[in-house]
Amino acid sequence: MTTLIIDIPNKIDVKFFIDLAKRFGAVAKTLSEEEKEDFALGRSISSGMKTKTVSKDTILKTLKK
Repeated sequence: MTTLIIDIPNKIDVKFFIDLAKRFGAVAKTLSEEEKEDFALGRSISSGMKTKTVSKDTILKTLKK
């Protein structure tokens, strides 16, 4: 399975994309702000895991977002 995340600035267009995904047999849902923050934090953690060290400042900046 592949996951695609699209950030749509216009709320009216969200329904269009959800309907389009359903027509193709895909599952579509909107994410809350908290879910988006969790996703961003997870990406930052994954990115940081690829380096030998991550500074304390980088971690604190990521957590503040």
